[in-house]
Amino acid sequence: NVNIFRDPRWGRGQETYGEDPFLTSRLAVAFIQGLQGDDPRRPKTVAAVKHFAVHSGPEPSRHSDDIHPSPRDVTEPYLPASHAAITEAKAQAIMCAYNAIDGVPACGSTAYLKDILRRDWKFDGHVVSDCAAVADFYLPSSHAYVRTPEEAVASAIKAGTDLICDFVANKTTDPRTTVNAVRQGLLREAELDAALVRLFEARFALGTMDRAATGAFAGIGPTDNDTP
Repeated sequence: NVNIFRDPRWGRGQETYGEDPFLTSRLAVAFIQGLQGDDPRRPKTVAAVKHFAVHSGPEPSRHSDDIHPSPRDVTEPYLPASHAAITEAKAQAIMCAYNAIDGVPACGSTAYLKDILRRDWKFDGHVVSDCAAVADFYLPSSHAYVRTPEEAVASAIKAGTDLICDFVANKTTDPRTTVNAVRQGLLREAELDAALVRLFEARFALGTMDRAATGAFAGIGPTDNDTP
């Protein structure tokens, strides 16, 4: 969590590194490098940075908040830690936030996910939604940005969200919704394939497709012969 803790009324400040963008950046880089290891081709794990972007509460309204930050707010407190995590520590995953930014849900924002993250920062990992964030696209009590679950899934994937997370099953995490989005012409198969490729690249790099007891970290950790 590299969110900047700007308001003590936010109930999850203890998850952050505080209000200093520089300190948060330094701690985040060290933490991510420790998690992923020294070899980007065979990471020990994939570190996911959250929440991108402009997210620091308030907690009760996070599913419906629409943030309109000034350019200075974006560049000075909010983005430096994410920038360092991606460009310096080479974090291989990032989580998009619940809130909207300038009228667009963060997980459907081409300005942030495509222009800033992939074009400017050269991010080549995958984007995962905060859990239930894509459902917020169409729910009347949230952003009501689109009308249907199919439009929500299509909007998220087209903007650059690769993986949709949820707490409980709903229509945005039902595979049939994605299939219907393609059938309705809302989403091209090529756009879906791009997300799948990024997800499978992470799995191959982590060795989840390797034969048992092979790969870069085979033999590390407990074995059947180890006592508790």
